[in-house]
Amino acid sequence: MSSPQDIMNRFKGNPKGASVGSGIIFLGASLAYGIYNSIYTVNPGNASIIFNRIGGIQKTIKKEGIHFRIPWFERPIFYNVRSRPSKITSLSGSKGNMCYIMDVRKI
Repeated sequence: MSSPQDIMNRFKGNPKGASVGSGIIFLGASLAYGIYNSIYTVNPGNASIIFNRIGGIQKTIKKEGIHFRIPWFERPIFYNVRSRPSKITSLSGSKGNMCYIMDVRKI
């Protein structure tokens, strides 16, 4: 079994540029991950509000498009805001004792 000193001696021979290069790669990957998670898209016909872990629900409503958030602290909540048609049926009478059914479609 190797002692901790033997393991450390194995890594002493590595060039110094390798640790700097791996640090730069780690920093770049972390930055890319942060940017990817800070951008979100609100699709057409939807709106969103932001839930903040510290302050609760924010009062601003985000319309469709690309928006930014703080990863882990803020989370968007999406809602459908499209107008949906509804049908209203009404029974109507006339002078000649005739009944008419009227259908009205409201948007």
